[in-house]
Amino acid sequence: MQSRRGLDKAACRRATVARVARRYFAQAAFLSLALPLSAFAQGDVQLNQNCTVSILNRNMQVGEDGSWVLPNVPANFGPVRARGR
Repeated sequence: MQSRRGLDKAACRRATVARVARRYFAQAAFLSLALPLSAFAQGDVQLNQNCTVSILNRNMQVGEDGSWVLPNVPANFGPVRARGR
């Protein structure tokens, strides 16, 4: 009886390890596919005079050459993201 319980615990432990390994493998496979696609989606984009750049709810029209300047952005927020539309 004692050896039977030990065998059941060992089988349960192996099944748990296999389940965890499958989950981590699935997550790694998803990330290895999703990260390059997200980088491709955010690739080099050319801004023109029809675009607007937004930082911290402040908007600025882009110049014809793709340049933009957004004055008076607070510097105490740390890193911020500029979004062009």
